[in-house]
Order: sequence, then structure tokens, then C-alpha cells
Amino acid sequence: MDGLGQPVRAGKVLTCLVLFLAGLMLFGLEISTLAFLAAGLKLVGQDSRVKMVLVPLLVTVFLTVIFKQFLGVWFPEPLVMSFFAE
Repeated sequence: MDGLGQPVRAGKVLTCLVLFLAGLMLFGLEISTLAFLAAGLKLVGQDSRVKMVLVPLLVTVFLTVIFKQFLGVWFPEPLVMSFFAE
């Protein structure tokens, strides 16, 4: 709460989640996950440089390995890659 009864932080995190979903289509799993986790950590006040770098990086590597290697889930090619393909 922001002191006035408004869940401002929760609204910001919800906005980040929506942007994360859009980022999955535009930029792919890896970049979207890195950006979402870095923004989420900043929003909740975890400003340590070590946390801001290591946590998003390790979670992104973990998710990528789990989805792509173990589960065999491949995400569609990001839309931004179509600009570089031509």
C-alpha cells in the first residue's frame, strides 16, 4: 500500500507481468525474463548490484535449460528476429 490505501506496488508488478507476456512474443524468453526479473527486483527494493545481475541471470539460465532441454518446449521465434532475417 502507498499509505493511502492504494496497492501501487502491486499495480506496478502487474504491469511488469503484462509487459513480460508481450516481451515473450517480441523478444523471446531469455531477454524478457532478464528484463522482468531485473525490473521486479528494483520494484521491491532489492537494489544490490549482485542481486540485480546474478538472480535474473541464474533464473533465466535455469528456465531456459528446463524448458528447452528437459521439457522439450521451444518457443516461437521472436518477432524482432524477423527484422534481422532479411
